[in-house]
Amino acid sequence: MGKYDYPSEELKKKNYSLYMLQKEISFDIIAVNGGLKDNAIPRECHASILVPGQCVEKVKEIVEKQDKIFKNELFSSDPNVCVSCEIQKEQTANILDYASLCNILYYFRLVPNGVQHMSQAISGLVETSLNLGIMELKEALLKRRSVRKFTEETVSEEMIQELLHAAMSGPSACNKKPWEFYVVTNEAILNDLKSASRFTKISAKLAIVVCGNLKKALPLKFSQYWIQDCSAATENILLRATDLGLGAVWCGAHPQDGAEEKIRELLDIDKKQIPLNIIFIGHPAEEPEARDQYDETRVHFI
Repeated sequence: MGKYDYPSEELKKKNYSLYMLQKEISFDIIAVNGGLKDNAIPRECHASILVPGQCVEKVKEIVEKQDKIFKNELFSSDPNVCVSCEIQKEQTANILDYASLCNILYYFRLVPNGVQHMSQAISGLVETSLNLGIMELKEALLKRRSVRKFTEETVSEEMIQELLHAAMSGPSACNKKPWEFYVVTNEAILNDLKSASRFTKISAKLAIVVCGNLKKALPLKFSQYWIQDCSAATENILLRATDLGLGAVWCGAHPQDGAEEKIRELLDIDKKQIPLNIIFIGHPAEEPEARDQYDETRVHFI
């Protein structure tokens, strides 16, 4: 995992972390994700790689070396720059084939990125810059499954924020964003939510209740678009949870009148907010196998 500012040409030549890592050990790429906006120079990047167990210490050694080089190079322009790694448990994963791995590594190595030209007339003004935009390489779409059994480990605040950011990145009709998210970590309320309906008997350390706010929804005959908006937000939460290594399950509430009322009562929600669902989230105690559910008979080309 790394984060950097505008590297010098020498840094570009020597210190792209994955590129340098590939020169010393053999590894496979599971996912690469970086960039926050299409029109902004990327501030950070996260890469998930698979290495043999005997190479773990070597990876840590190389990353620590890279971190020192970056800090030395950018101590004045970006004193908080860092390159770090986090060792995960042993696992199997879907990986890129060797040709794709090479393509990604060399793309990062060769593509222009960052400040290209400074103004000659105004000191400190960037005149031309290029950026990689947003890159996402994920297996979450195929890997996502409903998980109903969780460990006792709590979900961190950082992960919760990631889930909420993903939710609010979803599409919304006329950009009304008629959603409200209730983050429940209180154990007593979590237990009560289990009795909201016959579909919600799940034990988890975290639940996010997704509600449609009719005060923010489109008017008249378009008001029901809140269901589509909140459903898109829900799917984003599920996919981001999978990407973070969490498990989650979507438990419907609307249009069950009894479930809606029970949730409103538990969370003290007014009647202009309609609970669409409860998403129970946690560290998975089960790992359903990834599956491709593509069915060509459901596709109609016209």
